[in-house]
Amino acid sequence: MVEKEKNIKKQKKRKILEKAFELFRENGYMDTKVEDITKVLGISKGSFYTYFKTKEELLCELLESMKNSEMERYSKVEIDENPKKTLENFIKERFKSFLELLNNVDIGVVRSFAQNTIAGKFHEEMTKFFKDFIKENILLKYESNRRYDIEIISDFIILAINNYLIEKIVCKKEYTFSSKEEFDGIVEDNQKLINEIVKFIDNALKWIK
Repeated sequence: MVEKEKNIKKQKKRKILEKAFELFRENGYMDTKVEDITKVLGISKGSFYTYFKTKEELLCELLESMKNSEMERYSKVEIDENPKKTLENFIKERFKSFLELLNNVDIGVVRSFAQNTIAGKFHEEMTKFFKDFIKENILLKYESNRRYDIEIISDFIILAINNYLIEKIVCKKEYTFSSKEEFDGIVEDNQKLINEIVKFIDNALKWIK
């Protein structure tokens, strides 16, 4: 009986998180109130506060879940003996991630969400995770004795990849999809784009000594 009650509570909490995420995506975090979430779910505010003390606490849990999912995702990126191939695999996964996360989301909503302090912490943690991946699996595997600051170079690579993909996918709104087939088609169609990014970074790393 106790276990059954725990499962029911978990399901209710998950529904609140899922609906809140939908509303955050549609309206932005700042413009979504607790009563908006409870109204859509058909529950009382008291029921909401049973699971979350504040909207900020809900956001923290959402972002923690997203962080864990993203880290698990990139832990599956194939690490090749050739760092250039690993770089390609990483960029392709970033492309897919941006497509999935930002599909049909208004850029204004994305920016307002990114300006939130809690979301900012999430961004910092993920950036560190990506930098560590770049350093360990790509930069340190390029041969020759380089005299550059590996922190600066990893920062540059992450910023370059993120900013370009944001510009390409979000700002221009060139890509939307409603099925796995459409999603796979977009990724396949942009293999040339991914190859060009890889080529540029690869040549830059070979040039720096």
